[in-house]
Amino acid sequence: MAGVSSWPRGAALGLLLGLAPLPAVGQEAAGEPTPLPSIPLPEVSPRAEETGRVLREVAALAARDPEIATLTEELPESRADLRHAESFTEEELAAGPTLDSLADLRVGWKVRVDALEGWQKVLGQRSVGLEEQSARLAESLELWNATREQARAAGAPAAVLERVDSTRTSLRETRAAVRERLAVILTLQDQVGQQREVATRALERVELERLNLRGRLLERERDPLWRAFASEAGEEPWWPAVRAALVDDYETVSRFARDRRDVLLAYLSLSLLVTLAALVVRRNSRHWAADDPRQRAVPLLRQPVASSILLAFVLAPLVLTNAPGAVWEMGLLLLLLPALVVLRELLPRDLHGTVYGLALLYTLDRGADLLSGLPLVARTLQLGESLAALGLLFWLIRPGRLRDLRHAIPLAGMLRLGTRLALVILVASVVANLLGWVQLAFLLAEGLLNSLYVGVVLYGAVRVAGMLAAVVIGGGTARRLRMVRRHSGLIERHIARGLGWLAGLAWLWITVGLFTLGETSVATLSSLLAAKLDLGGFARISLGATLAFAITLGVAVLISRLVRFVLAEEIYPRTHLDPGASHAASATLHYVLLALGLLFALGVAGVDLGRVTLLAGALGVGVGFGLQSVVNNFVSGLILLFERPIKIGDTVEVGTLLGDVTRIGIRSSTVRTFDGAEVIVPNANLVSEQVINWTLSDRQRRMDVVVGVRYGTDPERVLAILQQVAEAHPQVLRAPAPVALFRGFGDSSLDFLLRVWVARFDEWFVVQSDL
Repeated sequence: MAGVSSWPRGAALGLLLGLAPLPAVGQEAAGEPTPLPSIPLPEVSPRAEETGRVLREVAALAARDPEIATLTEELPESRADLRHAESFTEEELAAGPTLDSLADLRVGWKVRVDALEGWQKVLGQRSVGLEEQSARLAESLELWNATREQARAAGAPAAVLERVDSTRTSLRETRAAVRERLAVILTLQDQVGQQREVATRALERVELERLNLRGRLLERERDPLWRAFASEAGEEPWWPAVRAALVDDYETVSRFARDRRDVLLAYLSLSLLVTLAALVVRRNSRHWAADDPRQRAVPLLRQPVASSILLAFVLAPLVLTNAPGAVWEMGLLLLLLPALVVLRELLPRDLHGTVYGLALLYTLDRGADLLSGLPLVARTLQLGESLAALGLLFWLIRPGRLRDLRHAIPLAGMLRLGTRLALVILVASVVANLLGWVQLAFLLAEGLLNSLYVGVVLYGAVRVAGMLAAVVIGGGTARRLRMVRRHSGLIERHIARGLGWLAGLAWLWITVGLFTLGETSVATLSSLLAAKLDLGGFARISLGATLAFAITLGVAVLISRLVRFVLAEEIYPRTHLDPGASHAASATLHYVLLALGLLFALGVAGVDLGRVTLLAGALGVGVGFGLQSVVNNFVSGLILLFERPIKIGDTVEVGTLLGDVTRIGIRSSTVRTFDGAEVIVPNANLVSEQVINWTLSDRQRRMDVVVGVRYGTDPERVLAILQQVAEAHPQVLRAPAPVALFRGFGDSSLDFLLRVWVARFDEWFVVQSDL
């Protein structure tokens, strides 16, 4: 159903189109008041009928609005939730929050603020629409009032006056209903605004506390650990704290699942479909040949359910947007078993122990989060986890181990560097914990552990996605494409490389956030990209604009390469174009895409295209004087592409140069001689000088063989022998037919000429030798 905000262009617009506009108040013509317009008496009945229909539509729209009804029902619950959230936030802030708890509070308040802003937007649209309707109904009422006066003055029949009065009554009643509805909307808008103000203040307070706590990370907030055992030994029992944390996490997850029920159901349905598809592919894999490229996906198909769950993890950020930390923790815990099952198939056996150890540490860390209410216990457990992680990493990098894994896993060098960096972070965490920098210790240890876990999971997801791509590329449908059949390995490598880059960037962004550096990094990067360099009034170029220019131009180049690849591998072979025409089409499309990409990149970079035109004109003058040869060759290259006097593969003779054309570029072309040398020829030479093209229209070549015999030989016998020899050779064409001719009397011989045609230019040397 259309909302109230759509009335001005919906039903009420039809009302206004059926009525004459009112003049502005106080408008005068020739110094006299302009009388109000009225409806002519013959049009009163049809106009009244049309007005009544529109009024019924307006009244129906004002009476029913599911969104407003839902908002009205949820507003008291939202008010209660705000009071509870305020109380909980006060307790957390008073108890000395951690960065993790503040992050959860921030997400919760951000979700509430966004929801209230959405409600305010809806209510604002409704109120504006209702206000416009009220004003238009008032104008219509004025029109019908004027019509009533004019009809009475003209002595209209009683039935007409009754119809006018009935329409006026309907207009007043409808306008009153609209005003009443507007009052309800404005009241709701005020209530939502008050709640949004409360949520915004709470969010700002949490943000301020986060900034203050991050600024105090380098301040020691507790005693060294050996003293803390004596001073904090009397903490409350651990079970009530764990139970309270479990209850709070359960409520958080339940509330999130209830609010995102539709999205979660869609996500689970998609995951189920992926799993069913994997099961179907595994059943069909029994018929694959031993050399089928899809055999690389066998590890994926051995664990179809786990692989599907891991692959669905890639879409989780779309579903868990602004999700509380408890939701992410539960999701990653549920993902732990499928990730281990898949990684066991993908990783070398020597790394299985490392992955199992990492999974155990992550599980213990999630359990230790439940004891955050007991500082000494949580601090001790965190120290134990850090020491265990140190032992695991030392076991991983023992002498020669990573060197042995160099050929078993990709990026072994990056793994070695990352392992050493992780060791430094863990040592810093242990030292900080022992000396009393507890917040810093927790941040380093938990950030590193979560980063490692996410990195391993992303690695598995990328491998699974790459294997899935191999299955799709190796399938019958994809193999129908010529480019897939010929370049399946190249396509798979590019897909794997793209997925790797995306996963690497995602891991980097997640890691920056885990170490609470997201806002700082974004602010620093934004200020760095926004710094501008003034180019003397022509333009102000910033690093961000330069980066955007380079990226846009790079994307244009990639698109051009992809389009030319598809044309060369898939389109041209089906159209049977000759190499010259296909090369000209591809080159033209390449230059057009690059030119469009350049213009778009200049626009993205913020360069004034009008000034670029002036600069191009100035440069054109300079080019005309200083770069004449370059421009000459450039224009000549365009002539060669469009006029096509020579094409790729033609055999040409330029001066003393004879060979095949292998490339026609924008400035020069390449001719490969029959000796194997590649000669770079400026395009201007191919356009302005005399060029012999032996294969412009076809590849036939005429060849003359001169024969001399001694005097006294029967000439007709010689001609018959020459004709017979030519006709017997299989590569001599029958049309044009070979011809044997007597040329004349030489000094010591009778001279004869055998003239024949061969089909291929490059075969005439052999045929001449044979004859």
